[in-house]
Order: sequence, then structure tokens, then C-alpha cells
Amino acid sequence: MPDRDTFEAALDELLARGAPERVADMRLVYADWLDEHGDLAAGAQRWMAREGKSPRGSGVSWDWWSYGDRPDGNPEDLPLDIWRRLPGDALAGARHCKEFPSRRSAERALFKALMLLNRLAN
Repeated sequence: MPDRDTFEAALDELLARGAPERVADMRLVYADWLDEHGDLAAGAQRWMAREGKSPRGSGVSWDWWSYGDRPDGNPEDLPLDIWRRLPGDALAGARHCKEFPSRRSAERALFKALMLLNRLAN
């Protein structure tokens, strides 16, 4: 029976392979599992799947970026209103970047920002 760590490991593997369509599918399956377990983070997983968003791993940290609300943004580029509500401060040398120690913590920060903006509708 799958558990949270199983889903997280599957996401890590798919992100490492660079398979965005498979990442989105896994996020939707994970969101259903989270719903079944009463976890509101399901809405954040659905949002990331729908919007094609994932934090960028640098080898040292996992980062969310914002360069405004451009339609041609990368998967790690968030809309400005969401990025501004992420916990933490922008990096001193990269004012459009907020870094987190793990993918999970970066996604948890996104969940908090989406909660503040009331954007977690399933």
C-alpha cells in the first residue's frame, strides 16, 4: 500500500528524469491519495499539475522563481502574487529567487502561499 514517502520518491524520480507530463499525472494521483487522508495539500498538488509547476533543484537547494506573470515562464516560475506570499526572503544576489532546503519544503511553502490566496479549490 502506498504511503506519503512512496509518492514523494516517485515525484523525485520523475523530476530527475525530466518527464513533466508524467510528473503532472503522478501529482494528480498523489492529490487523490492526500484527499483520501484528509490532507489539504492535495489542492497544491493539483495546482502544480494543472499549471505545470515544480521547484527547480540546484543540487544545493530547491528554488521558486518569479519574473512577473509571463505566459512563457519555466516550471519553477510562479505568478508574482503567489511568489510574494511564499515564506522567506529573496536571495541577496538573485532577487527573483527564493530557495528551500528540499523539494518538499519548497512545495510546502507553495501550499502556504496558495492557502493565503484561497487558491486551493479542487
